[in-house]
Amino acid sequence: GRIGYGLGAALREVLAAALPLLLIARRGWLLGESIAVVVGNDAEDDATLAAAARVARLSHSPIVVLVAAANVKERAHATQHAATALAGSGVRHVETVVLSEPTTSSIVTAARAWRARLVVLPAKSTDLAVELIARLSSALLLVGAGER
Repeated sequence: GRIGYGLGAALREVLAAALPLLLIARRGWLLGESIAVVVGNDAEDDATLAAAARVARLSHSPIVVLVAAANVKERAHATQHAATALAGSGVRHVETVVLSEPTTSSIVTAARAWRARLVVLPAKSTDLAVELIARLSSALLLVGAGER
């Protein structure tokens, strides 16, 4: 309730400062295994995928791409785009999970199933970030569109 609202407002304020990256460190980083990256077939996907690939390489973690696009056509495009973007990234292991419903619950379920130590998402997804903080122990990395 109130805490979530305050956190959301604080996150929006920090992100409005146009930071390229915002890392919210949490204990799940130490307990988890994979880097989950949320893509939705939009302009921020490239920056989000690049940031996830960088962290995955540095931490020797596998990546799981959570495709949370609205319809079948967009999901297919986002899946193909993510595969292409990550192909030359040097990440040792990539899995793709297509979420039939692009909801917070489906992202939480997939992140838990894949033991995500970190969830990477576009900075504009503040409401989703607040929900994930409430429901997961994973660290979060919010990526601004300008990050390369």
